[in-house]
Amino acid sequence: MNLKRRTKGILLAFPAVVILILLQRKKHSITFQYDVKTKKISPTVKIKQTKFVHDISTTTHAYDWNAAPQRFSKRKLHLDNACKRRLNKPLRLKWKKNQAFIANYERRMLVCASHKAGSSTWHWRIWATNIKQKGLDPYKEPYGRDAALGNYKIVGELSETQGNKLITHVKGDDNFFNPSPKNSSLRIILTRHPFGRLISAWNQKFLKTSNYWTILLKTYKLMLNFKEDIVKDHAMSFKDLATYIANIHGNGRYFDMHFHPISKICQLCEYDYTYILKAESVDQDEPWLMKRLNLTDVTIGKRNMAIGGSLINNNPKENIKKYMSMLPPTVVQKLYKLYEADFDYFGYTFNLTTLEAGGFE
Repeated sequence: MNLKRRTKGILLAFPAVVILILLQRKKHSITFQYDVKTKKISPTVKIKQTKFVHDISTTTHAYDWNAAPQRFSKRKLHLDNACKRRLNKPLRLKWKKNQAFIANYERRMLVCASHKAGSSTWHWRIWATNIKQKGLDPYKEPYGRDAALGNYKIVGELSETQGNKLITHVKGDDNFFNPSPKNSSLRIILTRHPFGRLISAWNQKFLKTSNYWTILLKTYKLMLNFKEDIVKDHAMSFKDLATYIANIHGNGRYFDMHFHPISKICQLCEYDYTYILKAESVDQDEPWLMKRLNLTDVTIGKRNMAIGGSLINNNPKENIKKYMSMLPPTVVQKLYKLYEADFDYFGYTFNLTTLEAGGFE
């Protein structure tokens, strides 16, 4: 009798178990692999992350395809209005090479890839598109610093005629709700909250395990006069570096490119940048952007993330406040003045009293 009850219970529970397994398989996408050596079949569980990823085919959230073009349209309008208000001069009509430009001429794609604003990802992406045009597979070819530097060489070899085609506005190419007009160029600028970028650059470049800080201290010897704190993981504390930058601002020769305002690097208002990509919302923007730019053939995850480069990515608002609260108010005010144009052009905000950061959309 007990056996019959147990059997009946198992049979009744069986459908629920099957459903649970199916749900788990759907959630985690279980596949099976055959090992030739051991001659065994083993399951491989691919757990999907609960965040947007660069590969649009694996986006797990219900993606709002209308939200991204609204964000890009808002950013473009904000930048155009800021340029009119601040400079009131026409956009550059002639090509002039820029040390931060990387490009794929065949795809009519130009990127101003400022340091610490997602440049590593876009360096790989531009390199990958150029590699594909040579009939090679970018996922099989070696990629490193030399390959990234090769992106600058390609731009340097462009003729004035080719460069002009990359910067020329075509009617309708800034209407993000309609398909891009034929032969329009894709003009992209990478941005990031000025203080988030400052903190990230310090964290990565002055990490003791990095060699970059030794180059900086040798090149910019005046920094040694501001070095007071002794910290465990960094060659110079954030407070000391921020104080140095705040006190010598206005004299560009004292700055490494990682700390230059993006507005100066990319010469805002001199080029008609169309796609303003913010590092803080890149995961929400890129599924739409990759389709828009026809770049779904070179999808990429969080590739080439340098050590220390993701310090404030998870919660930029809280982390910016955390690090800026370490600084004297006078230093914060000087830094804000230094990066004021970046705040204005890109719509980023920072409250000097509460230290609240915003404008990440």
